[in-house]
Amino acid sequence: MTSRTVGKASASVRNQIRLLLGLGLVLTGLFVMVGNTTGTVRLLGLVFLLGLGLMLILWGVIAQTSGPIIPGALITGVSTGALLTQEVYGLRSVESAGIHALAIAGGFFLITLLTLLFAGPTLWWPLIPGSLLLLGGINLLLDNVVLLNMSDFWPLAMIVGGTYLLVRFLRSQ
Repeated sequence: MTSRTVGKASASVRNQIRLLLGLGLVLTGLFVMVGNTTGTVRLLGLVFLLGLGLMLILWGVIAQTSGPIIPGALITGVSTGALLTQEVYGLRSVESAGIHALAIAGGFFLITLLTLLFAGPTLWWPLIPGSLLLLGGINLLLDNVVLLNMSDFWPLAMIVGGTYLLVRFLRSQ
């Protein structure tokens, strides 16, 4: 295990953060100006959230830390899902919920991928909620064909989890 000294950021990291903040201010100003002149406030808000998520991801990649990557990936997943369902496909039904669940799952998977590639220790926990959202989204899109009813699998998950804990307990004795 390596230790990392916590201290002041280096000059290059400070410059990169200034660049990101500057870009953020310019983009926010452009979004507000366009929103005020065209009246597309809903779309503007979704694009702003997507941009905010991408900037947080970029910050985490540059600083090589998972701190900003986590909210950045989640905001990116949520805003992508909202953009796809509301603006691209215009869905307002069960399929909309399925696409949104898949997009949020993508945000969780993105956390693991980005921390694997760019930030210290890889975070594996996002694969759990990401997988559940992926299965739920597929289930919604396929109209309950593949997974039938998600609630049927909870008892099985409890049995598997309990068995795992019991085996670990018995091995430690």
